[in-house]
Amino acid sequence: MTINEALRLVQGFEEPESEEHIISAWQHLHDTGAAYVMDHWLKPTVLLLLDLDIITDKSTFKTNY
Repeated sequence: MTINEALRLVQGFEEPESEEHIISAWQHLHDTGAAYVMDHWLKPTVLLLLDLDIITDKSTFKTNY
């Protein structure tokens, strides 16, 4: 999955194939760090998903959040 594909999914421009597909998109945005430097609403959503253990912090990208 590319960052652009993930963004299209989470922004609703593309229909996800499944719940896992959309979770994978959020995970990708976190893992690549894109969620922290793009649209202002992505970061809080990713942080919430991390807090709820829906996505995991397995990335090599680290941020001060």
